[in-house]
Formats: sequence, C-alpha cells, structure tokens
Amino acid sequence: GYGMFVHTSAPVTFDFGKYYDAHNVIYSGDENLDIFVFLGEPKDILSEYTALTGRSPVPPLWSFG
Repeated sequence: GYGMFVHTSAPVTFDFGKYYDAHNVIYSGDENLDIFVFLGEPKDILSEYTALTGRSPVPPLWSFG
C-alpha cells in the first residue's frame, strides 16, 4: 500500500488522471509544498507517518478509571 502526508495549511487538490488522462496533478494554494510518500504494509506506513509527525503518549493506567 501507500500513504501520503502533505505538510501545508493551504488548500490542496489532487487529480490522479481524472481530468488529464495519464497525468497526476497537484494544485496547492501555497508556493512551497512538502509531500511525504510512504510505501509498504499499512502498519509500517502508520509507523513511518507517526515517526514523522509525532506519537501520542500513552496515558497512565490510573486515568482509565
């Protein structure tokens, strides 16, 4: 599988061959665009994504009641 993370706060539109046959087009409302593409098994993709963006800490056991 694959995953994609676009690091921008601007609106982004993707066209993967719908309007322009055999072309992939990305429209962004920002001059700079950082795109990270992850390839592999879903668990590996999620692991790579959270390594890039940060992982949530696990709350202490007592907080679950």
